[in-house]
Amino acid sequence: MSANGEADEQNLYQRLGGQEGVREIVRIFYEKVLGDPNVNSYFKNTDMAKLAEHQTVFISFAVGGPEYYTGQSLTQAHEALNIASGHFDQVVKYLVESLLEAGVAITDIDAVAAKLVPLKSCIVRQS
Repeated sequence: MSANGEADEQNLYQRLGGQEGVREIVRIFYEKVLGDPNVNSYFKNTDMAKLAEHQTVFISFAVGGPEYYTGQSLTQAHEALNIASGHFDQVVKYLVESLLEAGVAITDIDAVAAKLVPLKSCIVRQS
């Protein structure tokens, strides 16, 4: 492992199945999210195919894949949505369920959560 943890991150990306594995996780995730009337309104009038591809690149980048995220900052992308803390937590629950459904090991789910959950302050606008 390098001083900045690159080897572990690359291994995490690989353990998730690379780009195709992450794409499948994202597909499962959005099925769950869009099926929940408490959170699906955030995605009204959204090109879901484009968003799913964007999310695949973002998660791949976050877990050490070769993709490079060039989208808006998380704050910019989410500021107009006025996302509540409870809704963020529900979406994280769906991500965990999606990872489990895709056969990801608990230790790897914890590693994904360690990368993504700290981003809550960039996304949530309501307590």
